[in-house]
Amino acid sequence: MNRREQLVEAALRLFRRYGFRKTTVEEIAAEAGVGKGSVYLEFRSKEEIFFALVEEHERAILAEVRQVADSRRKLPQKLTEVALVRPLRNFDELQKLPEVFEVLAALRGRLADRIRPYHVQCEQLVGELIGEGCASGCFRVHDPAAAARAFYSAFDVAFVFTMQGMDRATLEKTLRDLANLLLTGLSGEGK
Repeated sequence: MNRREQLVEAALRLFRRYGFRKTTVEEIAAEAGVGKGSVYLEFRSKEEIFFALVEEHERAILAEVRQVADSRRKLPQKLTEVALVRPLRNFDELQKLPEVFEVLAALRGRLADRIRPYHVQCEQLVGELIGEGCASGCFRVHDPAAAARAFYSAFDVAFVFTMQGMDRATLEKTLRDLANLLLTGLSGEGK
């Protein structure tokens, strides 16, 4: 493991233990077993370390979405499982780092450019699945890319439910119900 990875892992442990705001760069350095100056050789600030954590989280989401999209599941099940990856992973992370929403809101302007490419790649995979469904006659949509944006984004919006104190099982059931409703619309059965 290189120094950058050590620092990111140390920061994650401390953010989970003490919170983002209470954790200092000095504490991150000590947790990683390096000097404070070594932190600044890798990152400009504590926020940059947080950004690296978010990007790592997004890479893991994208990898799981790809794995599900490439699986041998039936198309509707693939789309459902792909759509659930991000909100359920986000829910799990929120349980470990409760202030993450506040931190993300405070840093959103500077973080959006780093998150967007992963989100776009996930949307593209959803678009490919919807296109495959259109080609097979399973789905009836005129613009698979637009349908993918709407389908995938609906699950980001639905994630707001977690802020209402919803437990994971209820969240997952709600998201699966949403997926079923959207899949009905994609199939043209809702017309």
